[in-house]
Amino acid sequence: MSSEFPDVARRLAKAGCAPLLALPAALSFNAPAPAQTVIGISQNSALLLDGLAGPVEIASGVTINAAGSVAVSASLPTQLANAGQVLDSAGIGISLGGGGAVANTGLVDGGSYGVRAIGAAATVTNSGQIGAGYDGVSLNRGGAVTNAGSIFGAHIGVYTGNGLGVVQNSGTISARTGDAVSLYSGGSLTNTAGGELLGGYSGVYAGGNGSSLTNAGLISGPLFGVYLMGDSTISNSGVIAGGTDGVIDIGQGGTILNSGVIHGGQAGVQFAKDGRLENTGTITGLTGIVANAGAVIDNAGTITATAGGNAISLRGGASSVTLETGSVINGSIAGNGTASTINLAGHGSLSSNIVGLQAGQINIAQNAVWTASGNWAVGQVVNAGTLTAGLVATPLTIQGNYTQTSTGMLRVVVTPLGMSQLTVTGTAHLAGTLAYVLSPGTYQPGSYSFLNAVGGVSGDFSTVQVSSAAQHSRLPSSAVALTTAQALALTLKRRVVVAPADAVVFADAEQVLALAGAASGQALLARANSQSETSCATTQPMAGQQAGQAGSVAAALASGLCGMGGWMQATGSDISTDGAYDARGGGFLAGLDRAAGPGRLGVSVGYDALNLKDAAGGKAFLGTVRFGLYGGLNWGPAALSAELMDGLVTTTTTRATGAGSAAANGHGNVLSAAL
Repeated sequence: MSSEFPDVARRLAKAGCAPLLALPAALSFNAPAPAQTVIGISQNSALLLDGLAGPVEIASGVTINAAGSVAVSASLPTQLANAGQVLDSAGIGISLGGGGAVANTGLVDGGSYGVRAIGAAATVTNSGQIGAGYDGVSLNRGGAVTNAGSIFGAHIGVYTGNGLGVVQNSGTISARTGDAVSLYSGGSLTNTAGGELLGGYSGVYAGGNGSSLTNAGLISGPLFGVYLMGDSTISNSGVIAGGTDGVIDIGQGGTILNSGVIHGGQAGVQFAKDGRLENTGTITGLTGIVANAGAVIDNAGTITATAGGNAISLRGGASSVTLETGSVINGSIAGNGTASTINLAGHGSLSSNIVGLQAGQINIAQNAVWTASGNWAVGQVVNAGTLTAGLVATPLTIQGNYTQTSTGMLRVVVTPLGMSQLTVTGTAHLAGTLAYVLSPGTYQPGSYSFLNAVGGVSGDFSTVQVSSAAQHSRLPSSAVALTTAQALALTLKRRVVVAPADAVVFADAEQVLALAGAASGQALLARANSQSETSCATTQPMAGQQAGQAGSVAAALASGLCGMGGWMQATGSDISTDGAYDARGGGFLAGLDRAAGPGRLGVSVGYDALNLKDAAGGKAFLGTVRFGLYGGLNWGPAALSAELMDGLVTTTTTRATGAGSAAANGHGNVLSAAL
């Protein structure tokens, strides 16, 4: 505790200052100062606080150095502020026998304990350094620790013993062999952003039930990040990491709310029984989550098995897993013979295998939209939402039964090269809607089937739809024949062409190509009228990462022209239209010309790479190689230049995707810089 205010009060009292305004006499500055003891002289012996008046302060620059059982001690409740150094190489730095409070801004170092309170709960506030050969801070009857500095214990950093502990950390608390923080009988911990809890066994240990841990910083340990004994809660927006498990709860009913990162060498999270997890962040481990009997998992984040194992492993009894919008599962989901339930809510995609869930069930919720592929070994799949079963190259196999309710929709993606496939080893009971979605392309007459139910098909779809990928239009009924029930198939009676959803992106790409070509022509005309002999013999043109073989050939030819004394320009383009599209890119233009009579004649090669995005979400990449001839004639005072041939050979590679529609009237500019 600082002595500045009492000193100021005493000086004002000696000067006879009157009370300010109408302050009560008890609050006036000439009132007697409270009793306080300031230790202003260093000593090489133990300091006993009992009997000293009021709060005690060890002033800055003062050292209390003892080599006995304790350097500074009190058997009665006391308040101590240390701004100096308290040292005891063999014993305890500060010992509070009757509880009280320690505020440390200096250094406390003990051979066994840094600060120890044994008779009653105590409070330690530290913005300096506390270190010890056993526990940094040991509050055997519980209490509170607020740390903005450094606390270290060779065994435990902070221990709150047989009483509730409250720990707030924005600094560093560390331990060599034990826990950074041990809430032995439970309590609460807050580790703020920038705070570090670095354990030698676990970052945090929470005993009993009802503990509350909030982490926005770093908690780590070589075995466990956080070790829970029972029904406690973790709210994590920072990083929790453990060499064995990121978080382990060996009791019952622990809750984890994670929006940060949890990582374990073996398991990211492990629950013994009835655990609850809500994840919007990232959880990783050899097994992402190990959940025993009665676990409830709600995931809208990422769960990853680092070595291709199980992202989620359910054991010992039925658990519930809900995958929400934003859910990413990297690895399998293992039911391990339990009667667990997996619920697909919101919208997303799932390509993970599901194994050992023959006694369980997968539900696609009403209004949910999911795309799924892989192998599902599950007793029953019930679809009340929208399911795209399989992709063209990766089918969905259900090793069990499939039931679709009246609100369900089964979407089947059809392409000219094939269609998504659903295989059911059990029975398929059908209701609701079947939607065939045809991707852009040309379809020849033929039959397209997608469902194989080994155990047979019952029921029927009440509605069957056939449409393009963007749902813009339905195919004419004269072109389609539909067969349901036992032989589910789509038969096209005649050739069908399905246009891209955003066909205007191709027109936009053509316009961008024309504008870029015009700019290239202008650059050649300008060169033809120039008399400069700028050389680029040492310049190596770049075709860009997306150039491909044609761009690489153009780059090689440009280098050859440069090596013969030619010229080269780097080009950048920014072509846009109001509310229609934007195209940005760059490339090069190189040439070689020589004087020919009253003018110049030359050859050129160039490459342009442009990325186009339109207002409807369409995207296109244009890679264009240009070869040309150019020339200019000088007829007296007035020079006349003419492009003899630009684009004698032009090769353009275009990749386009899109959705929606748009109209465009283009304009733009091309920037050139001589190299």
